[in-house]
Amino acid sequence: MLTLNPLFTKQIGTFADQEGLGFEYGWRGEYDFTKHWGFGVEMFGEIEDLANAGPFNSQVHSLGPTLFYNFGGDEDEARGGNDEPGKAKASGEEQASEPAAMAFSMNLGVQFGLTDATSDTALKFQGSLAF
Repeated sequence: MLTLNPLFTKQIGTFADQEGLGFEYGWRGEYDFTKHWGFGVEMFGEIEDLANAGPFNSQVHSLGPTLFYNFGGDEDEARGGNDEPGKAKASGEEQASEPAAMAFSMNLGVQFGLTDATSDTALKFQGSLAF
């Protein structure tokens, strides 16, 4: 699974010290090797002002491995999927109204700084609840 999270920012108001847009990003590549466990790589970064980005070494960028644990009882429930994705029920079949399953997951990782402006190492812990 690949997740991309780009975000453009803009300071406004009297005290804004930014000429152009800012850019923050995070991305994750994740491979689930068992029903509950996954391993991946994540990268995070920030460029405060794209109009005056400066040298790469003065920007914040980090990269590192991450271990994922998904608490879902059933793999399809945990991912929010159906029994057979993409297969529609026949018109005569009754469609039961089941509540969507909630899925809780956690991940733990280490981030390594790629530039002088970034911490050399950082421990990352994250939990998420999908409903």
